[in-house]
Amino acid sequence: MSHAHQPGSEHCRELLARLSDYIDGELAAEFCEQIELHLADCPPCAAFLSSLERTVAWLGDLSEESLSNDLREDLERCLAGIRSQQRN
Repeated sequence: MSHAHQPGSEHCRELLARLSDYIDGELAAEFCEQIELHLADCPPCAAFLSSLERTVAWLGDLSEESLSNDLREDLERCLAGIRSQQRN
C-alpha cells in the first residue's frame, strides 16, 4: 500500500482521536480494519499507538493507592482534556 497522505494530516489526526477506542475494543470491525491498514502504512501513527499501548499498560499496573493526590489530579485533568479533544 502506498502512502496516500502526509504524516500529521487530517486523516492521521482523525485516526489518532479514535485510538483509545481502538485499544479498548470499542470500534466496529470495519473501522478497526481501516485503522490497521493506515497503521501499516504510517510509521508515525504506528509509533504513537505503540506508545499509547505501553502507557495504558503501565497505568493499568498502578494501584489507586500508589498515586499521590497531585498526580491523580494531573492525570484526571489530562484525561479530561483528551476526552474534550476527541469530542471536537
